[in-house]
Amino acid sequence: RSDLGYIKNIQIEVRFQKRSTCFAGASFLQSVEKSLNHSLPAFLMASGGKRGRKEGAAMIYLEPPGTDPYFNLALEEYVFEQMDRSRAYFMLWQNRHTVVIGRNQNAWRECRTTLLEQEGGVLARRLSGGGAVYHDTGNLNFTFIVDQDTAPGLNFKIFVRPVVEALARFGVHAEFTGRNDLTIGGMKFSGNSQYA
Repeated sequence: RSDLGYIKNIQIEVRFQKRSTCFAGASFLQSVEKSLNHSLPAFLMASGGKRGRKEGAAMIYLEPPGTDPYFNLALEEYVFEQMDRSRAYFMLWQNRHTVVIGRNQNAWRECRTTLLEQEGGVLARRLSGGGAVYHDTGNLNFTFIVDQDTAPGLNFKIFVRPVVEALARFGVHAEFTGRNDLTIGGMKFSGNSQYA
């Protein structure tokens, strides 16, 4: 099981056990960058918002320095709350041995906290809603932070398109399905949430 038994009442989610180093390495990041440059709508890359996004302004890539979940989630919140809203931001990040719960979840109902702590894991809460998820260095998280005035409807498809296109460059056919999921061969490998 992908949650190692830490999450109660979990819906089964398929994760890839074999990972190609290219997905965590430079070539995958370069592929995501190419996809960002070619597939994101103009409102993410240039003017269009009420807060004066500069024409042709590139999205800012932020790379957290490590796998500390508290730092990574705090960085995400800091960028959201404090940084220039006329710019768009993108982060790729990983957490070590962590269960991350949604904004409104009860940690003790969702997670076997004692087991998690006994095995050196940590529990963290994210800004957005949604279910409990297990993070480790075998998964890659991505975050887009944009001013909601520039993103009509905050449609998930807009934000997952670069990931789908980057995977296609490696011959992996991924699809956006349901409300906010990415699937390969009908099996979920990514769920997405938003905070406004």
